[in-house]
Amino acid sequence: MRRTILWIIVLLISTLVYSQERCGLHLHHDHTKAITFEKWLFGIKKTKTSRFSSDEIMTIPVVFHIIHNGEPTGEGVNIPDSRILEQVSIINQDFRRQNTDADITPSEFLDVAADVSIEFQLALQDPEGLPTTGITRTRGSLSDYSMQEDAQIKMVLKISQLNAN
Repeated sequence: MRRTILWIIVLLISTLVYSQERCGLHLHHDHTKAITFEKWLFGIKKTKTSRFSSDEIMTIPVVFHIIHNGEPTGEGVNIPDSRILEQVSIINQDFRRQNTDADITPSEFLDVAADVSIEFQLALQDPEGLPTTGITRTRGSLSDYSMQEDAQIKMVLKISQLNAN
């Protein structure tokens, strides 16, 4: 009887430990691609050459997909446009090494800390070439989403895109 209870406890504990996994990064991590990328990056660093001139900035268009619970824009999780623009500004400062804490970079990273000449901006066109603000707002079907509900989120976005057309 004690042995049976012990096995049940061990199974419950192991199930709980694995069910607490929150980070989905390992699901998408491809070790071979990471090694290839690191070799490519090392080659650029070693040769100090690039296909871009040192004063050229690469701009990457981005789209923010806001999934909300029906609140008006600016309330609850339906964050205002100003918050999105603020976050774009912050990430641009980080990528350009213009953030306020750049001077306290740990010494082990100083040799690789740099302005990478990349900036982000809200997309001006959707994939079909139509004008967009770079922000989509979709009312979700759940009040709270977890990493496991990724498929549900993608379905909500697809339905909203179909309804928009």
